[in-house]
Amino acid sequence: MERTIESIEALNELGISDVLADKYIIGDIIGEGGFAIVLSAKHVRIKTLRYAVKVLRPEHATDSTNVKRFLREADTSASLQSPNVVRVNDFGETKNGLPYMVMEFVNGPDISVLIKRYGSLRPFDVARFSIQILGALEEAHDLGIVHRDLKPANVFVINVPGQPHPSAKVGDFGIAKCISPDSPLAASATQTAAGNVLCTPAYAAPELLRGNVSTQGDIYALGHMMAEMLEGVTPYQADHSLIVAAQHLNPDPAPLGEKTLESGLVHIIQKAIHKDIKQRYSNVQTMREELQLVINSMISVSPHMLRLALDGSDKEEIKRNTPPRTEPFINQNIEDKTSPNHSLDEDNTKINGNQDDIKNKENRKIFIASTFAIFLIASTTFVFLNIITKKTSDSPVQEVSLEHSLQTPSSNIEITNSAEIIENAPQPEDQNIDISSQNTVQIEAQPEVEAQPEVEAQPEEEIQSEEE
Repeated sequence: MERTIESIEALNELGISDVLADKYIIGDIIGEGGFAIVLSAKHVRIKTLRYAVKVLRPEHATDSTNVKRFLREADTSASLQSPNVVRVNDFGETKNGLPYMVMEFVNGPDISVLIKRYGSLRPFDVARFSIQILGALEEAHDLGIVHRDLKPANVFVINVPGQPHPSAKVGDFGIAKCISPDSPLAASATQTAAGNVLCTPAYAAPELLRGNVSTQGDIYALGHMMAEMLEGVTPYQADHSLIVAAQHLNPDPAPLGEKTLESGLVHIIQKAIHKDIKQRYSNVQTMREELQLVINSMISVSPHMLRLALDGSDKEEIKRNTPPRTEPFINQNIEDKTSPNHSLDEDNTKINGNQDDIKNKENRKIFIASTFAIFLIASTTFVFLNIITKKTSDSPVQEVSLEHSLQTPSSNIEITNSAEIIENAPQPEDQNIDISSQNTVQIEAQPEVEAQPEVEAQPEEEIQSEEE
């Protein structure tokens, strides 16, 4: 596999040659974070099996806390079986003693890339992705695992063979915390230093900022994610992460934009991001059930199903066979640096082609109707003129003075065709995007207070960036 000079230098530093553990052929760098580097890989014998190998950076491998956190991420991800979780298949150490994990290869962008490129997503897609994210969280919460860092940069969107729509996959359980002593993962859990909170402030629940970890914190983060997917920005905007944290601690409701208010999802988002944990969803199952009701309300009946309904077919059969909205999620291919020709939705071409066929048929019908109307008017006019001409020829000839000129008023016949023309929206041009995720930071836990605390600028050393 071809590599760039940067990749070769990085592999030398990591102590990785062409083949890792005699099983994985190492390729190029496909991702970098503050704590790890991600490499593409293929199986030695089965070349069609593709992987992503995540290796801890050498400068962090000397810190036992970072190593334990890396091991916990591998252990947590490997224990989850949900199709909406990025799976971990193997684990080991490089020749230089650096821990690595072998993950499934996710051939698609994360949601933060989609937001940057398209500005916002349709309510239907937001609801569908959220249901899939809740499915991943449900399994994790059942094992006593709280993600703690749910955000668009940690949720990937991929095409699944045989599925009409893209699917979401949750990754990066690097700062996940096990809160159940009975969980099989409790033994590998590490303790966060007293007074410190690991989170991304833009999505951090008030209780998390005060040092209390709960599964409802993940629900709060997903609610802010949903608002961001609809609006393009998070509800709270500030130049400093501590100001954002203070806004979350303020008991006033978070401000929601116009698109969110008109999305049909606002009641779910408002409950998910309620500052009072008692007023929030108590579990992910309840939130997912309400989202499914919204999805069902967005389902449209196809012409084929309409004919079945008119024929008196069974309602349950119609419900089972009625597809979701056939609007394409995105009207162009999404390029990912791991796959230049990658398309987010393989059915977009077929959908657009069907829409074009429908429009062409409608245009042909309009043309035929217009032609017939013109022919009918012309024929009627011709017959009328013949009748007048015949009557005039049968009447006696009269002398007409030159001063008495014959004036024939001209009649303007205006033919108006009313047709609804549906045009495809212009496609956004592909562009290179600077992918930069929001940083996970470590901040000092705040005591519970009645009102919003006054926020002062803090020195940079009190916030430690932890990107993964």
